[in-house]
Amino acid sequence: MTLENWNAISKALDVPSLQGLPEEKYPELVALLPDIPDELRLKLFELIPGFLQFALDAMKAVEETLQTTIKSNDKNQAELNESFGDLRNILKGRLERDGISEEHERFLIENLMNLQNIQVDKDSENKRFLSDQANATRLSKMAHAAMPVLETVIMTGVRIMISRGRV
Repeated sequence: MTLENWNAISKALDVPSLQGLPEEKYPELVALLPDIPDELRLKLFELIPGFLQFALDAMKAVEETLQTTIKSNDKNQAELNESFGDLRNILKGRLERDGISEEHERFLIENLMNLQNIQVDKDSENKRFLSDQANATRLSKMAHAAMPVLETVIMTGVRIMISRGRV
Protein backbone atom coordinates (compact mmCIF):
# COMPACT_ATOMS: atom_id res chain seq x y z
CA MET A 1 0.00 0.00 0.00
CA THR A 2 1.44 3.34 -1.03
CA LEU A 3 0.37 6.42 0.89
CA GLU A 4 0.38 9.10 -1.80
CA ASN A 5 -0.84 12.13 0.16
CA TRP A 6 -1.28 13.68 3.61
CA ASN A 7 -4.87 12.47 3.90
CA ALA A 8 -3.90 8.85 3.25
CA ILE A 9 -1.16 9.06 5.88
CA SER A 10 -3.53 10.68 8.39
CA LYS A 11 -6.14 8.02 7.72
CA ALA A 12 -3.58 5.22 8.15
CA LEU A 13 -2.61 6.74 11.52
CA ASP A 14 -6.27 7.28 12.44
CA VAL A 15 -5.75 10.99 13.15
CA PRO A 16 -7.56 14.00 11.66
CA SER A 17 -4.31 15.75 10.67
CA LEU A 18 -0.56 15.24 10.79
CA GLN A 19 -0.04 18.71 12.24
CA GLY A 20 0.32 18.37 15.99
CA LEU A 21 0.66 14.60 15.68
CA PRO A 22 0.89 13.15 19.20
CA GLU A 23 4.23 11.52 20.03
CA GLU A 24 2.57 8.19 20.78
CA LYS A 25 1.75 7.99 17.04
CA TYR A 26 5.41 8.41 15.99
CA PRO A 27 6.20 4.67 16.08
CA GLU A 28 3.21 4.00 13.82
CA LEU A 29 4.40 6.71 11.45
CA VAL A 30 7.91 5.20 11.38
CA ALA A 31 6.33 1.85 10.43
CA LEU A 32 4.55 3.56 7.52
CA LEU A 33 7.67 5.28 6.13
CA PRO A 34 8.43 2.56 3.53
CA ASP A 35 4.95 3.11 2.06
CA ILE A 36 5.35 6.89 1.81
CA PRO A 37 6.93 8.36 -1.34
CA ASP A 38 10.32 10.04 -0.81
CA GLU A 39 9.00 13.55 -1.44
CA LEU A 40 6.32 13.26 1.25
CA ARG A 41 8.68 11.45 3.58
CA LEU A 42 11.10 14.38 3.43
CA LYS A 43 8.32 16.83 4.20
CA LEU A 44 7.27 14.85 7.28
CA PHE A 45 10.38 15.99 9.14
CA GLU A 46 9.46 19.59 8.40
CA LEU A 47 5.78 19.18 9.20
CA ILE A 48 6.33 17.26 12.46
CA PRO A 49 9.10 19.08 14.39
CA GLY A 50 9.88 16.36 16.98
CA PHE A 51 9.82 13.54 14.46
CA LEU A 52 13.45 13.93 13.36
CA GLN A 53 14.70 13.69 16.95
CA PHE A 54 12.41 10.72 17.54
CA ALA A 55 13.87 8.97 14.49
CA LEU A 56 17.43 9.71 15.67
CA ASP A 57 16.63 8.41 19.17
CA ALA A 58 14.99 5.31 17.72
CA MET A 59 18.09 4.55 15.66
CA LYS A 60 20.28 4.98 18.72
CA ALA A 61 18.05 2.55 20.63
CA VAL A 62 18.29 0.05 17.75
CA GLU A 63 22.06 0.27 17.80
CA GLU A 64 22.20 -0.21 21.58
CA THR A 65 19.88 -3.21 21.33
CA LEU A 66 22.05 -4.72 18.62
CA GLN A 67 25.18 -4.26 20.74
CA THR A 68 23.49 -5.94 23.72
CA THR A 69 22.32 -8.79 21.50
CA ILE A 70 25.80 -9.35 20.12
CA LYS A 71 27.37 -9.35 23.61
CA SER A 72 24.78 -11.87 24.78
CA ASN A 73 25.40 -14.00 21.70
CA ASP A 74 29.15 -13.97 22.34
CA LYS A 75 28.59 -15.20 25.89
CA ASN A 76 26.19 -17.94 24.77
CA GLN A 77 28.54 -19.03 22.00
CA ALA A 78 31.47 -19.28 24.43
CA GLU A 79 29.37 -21.39 26.83
CA LEU A 80 28.25 -23.64 23.98
CA ASN A 81 31.82 -24.14 22.76
CA GLU A 82 32.94 -24.94 26.30
CA SER A 83 30.16 -27.51 26.59
CA PHE A 84 31.15 -29.09 23.27
CA GLY A 85 34.76 -29.21 24.49
CA ASP A 86 33.70 -30.95 27.72
CA LEU A 87 31.73 -33.57 25.78
CA ARG A 88 34.62 -34.07 23.36
CA ASN A 89 37.04 -34.58 26.26
CA ILE A 90 34.72 -37.16 27.88
CA LEU A 91 34.40 -39.10 24.61
CA LYS A 92 38.16 -38.96 23.99
CA GLY A 93 38.80 -40.14 27.55
CA ARG A 94 36.55 -43.14 26.98
CA LEU A 95 38.34 -43.91 23.73
CA GLU A 96 41.72 -43.94 25.50
CA ARG A 97 40.63 -46.67 27.93
CA ASP A 98 42.18 -50.07 27.49
CA GLY A 99 40.05 -53.00 26.52
CA ILE A 100 37.12 -51.29 24.84
CA SER A 101 35.40 -53.31 22.17
CA GLU A 102 35.55 -52.40 18.51
CA GLU A 103 31.84 -51.74 18.59
CA HIS A 104 32.17 -49.38 21.53
CA GLU A 105 35.14 -47.66 19.88
CA ARG A 106 33.10 -47.20 16.68
CA PHE A 107 30.21 -45.84 18.77
CA LEU A 108 32.48 -43.30 20.49
CA ILE A 109 34.10 -42.19 17.22
CA GLU A 110 30.66 -41.85 15.63
CA ASN A 111 29.54 -39.68 18.54
CA LEU A 112 32.68 -37.53 18.23
CA MET A 113 31.93 -37.03 14.54
CA ASN A 114 28.27 -36.20 15.28
CA LEU A 115 29.37 -33.74 17.94
CA GLN A 116 31.73 -32.12 15.43
CA ASN A 117 28.93 -31.88 12.84
CA ILE A 118 26.59 -30.30 15.39
CA GLN A 119 29.26 -27.79 16.35
CA VAL A 120 29.89 -26.89 12.69
CA ASP A 121 26.13 -26.42 12.16
CA LYS A 122 25.85 -24.23 15.27
CA ASP A 123 28.87 -22.21 14.16
CA SER A 124 27.34 -21.67 10.70
CA GLU A 125 24.03 -20.68 12.29
CA ASN A 126 25.84 -18.23 14.55
CA LYS A 127 27.72 -16.72 11.61
CA ARG A 128 24.41 -16.16 9.80
CA PHE A 129 23.02 -14.53 12.94
CA LEU A 130 26.06 -12.25 13.27
CA SER A 131 25.87 -11.38 9.59
CA ASP A 132 22.21 -10.42 9.98
CA GLN A 133 23.07 -8.33 13.04
CA ALA A 134 25.96 -6.65 11.19
CA ASN A 135 23.64 -5.79 8.30
CA ALA A 136 21.05 -4.36 10.69
CA THR A 137 23.73 -2.32 12.45
CA ARG A 138 25.10 -1.07 9.15
CA LEU A 139 21.63 0.00 7.98
CA SER A 140 20.95 1.72 11.30
CA LYS A 141 24.26 3.60 11.17
CA MET A 142 23.70 4.62 7.54
CA ALA A 143 20.25 5.95 8.39
CA HIS A 144 21.62 7.68 11.49
CA ALA A 145 24.38 9.30 9.47
CA ALA A 146 21.89 10.36 6.80
CA MET A 147 19.52 12.14 9.20
CA PRO A 148 21.55 15.37 9.55
CA VAL A 149 22.06 15.42 5.78
CA LEU A 150 18.35 14.88 5.31
CA GLU A 151 17.55 17.73 7.69
CA THR A 152 19.94 20.01 5.76
CA VAL A 153 18.35 19.04 2.44
CA ILE A 154 14.88 19.73 3.81
CA MET A 155 15.88 23.11 5.23
CA THR A 156 17.63 24.07 1.98
CA GLY A 157 14.56 23.02 -0.02
CA VAL A 158 12.31 25.07 2.24
CA ARG A 159 14.55 28.13 1.84
CA ILE A 160 14.51 27.73 -1.95
CA MET A 161 10.73 27.36 -1.97
CA ILE A 162 10.34 30.44 0.26
CA SER A 163 12.72 32.47 -1.93
CA ARG A 164 10.68 31.53 -5.02
CA GLY A 165 7.43 32.38 -3.27
CA ARG A 166 6.03 28.84 -3.37
CA VAL A 167 5.21 28.59 0.31
